[in-house]
Amino acid sequence: MVNHESSKQTSQFIAAAPPPIKFVSAATMVASKNTTNDAIPEISDEELLEMTLAFEKQQQQQKQQQQ
Repeated sequence: MVNHESSKQTSQFIAAAPPPIKFVSAATMVASKNTTNDAIPEISDEELLEMTLAFEKQQQQQKQQQQ
């Protein structure tokens, strides 16, 4: 005997769509930063530039190794 109720439940779970992606504006993140303890630490422009240049250099080296 086949249990039709369990097969119907399974198909309902498969057909369910994932929750929509939630996009957050920068203003929302700044506002939430003021209210949470887990805020992202601020970095200076110089630190960001150094990290960007190091990342780009690393990516170029990886591309050269792949060729």
